[in-house]
Amino acid sequence: MEFTAKAINAASRAASSNTVINAFLAGTFIALSIRSVKQQREIEAMEAEKESLLKSNKAIKNAVWEWKQQLYAEAAEADKAVVPLSKLRAIYGEAPTLSSGYTKRAIISAEKSNGCKLSSEVPEGGCEDLEGHPKDEETELKNRLIRLVE
Repeated sequence: MEFTAKAINAASRAASSNTVINAFLAGTFIALSIRSVKQQREIEAMEAEKESLLKSNKAIKNAVWEWKQQLYAEAAEADKAVVPLSKLRAIYGEAPTLSSGYTKRAIISAEKSNGCKLSSEVPEGGCEDLEGHPKDEETELKNRLIRLVE
């Protein structure tokens, strides 16, 4: 019992002593400083890795661009082309689509100005293609636009 009383008394004196509180705060500060230094080193390593990845991505994009241009050049030569240039552009998403700003009104006005036969208005439920399969309005407009471009 006496030992317990002495321990409680020592703990209460330590808790009220500024020296113990200052030592605890100094230890906490040192621990946080060490953690901060480690995190800063990790951040610097990640930034260096980011720069490396950006450089390699840029090199890969340039290589893909050059390959695509070479493929287009080969497709432009009519006698050697396995796949026509217009098909390649459609495959790579470079053919005009509705998402690039074309609207139904723009397609209809383009059809009128090119002298194409203007199909009737698309019914609310969609329309059918040449084989009788139902199609939605967006697909129909895309197909009409592709026919105009070709």
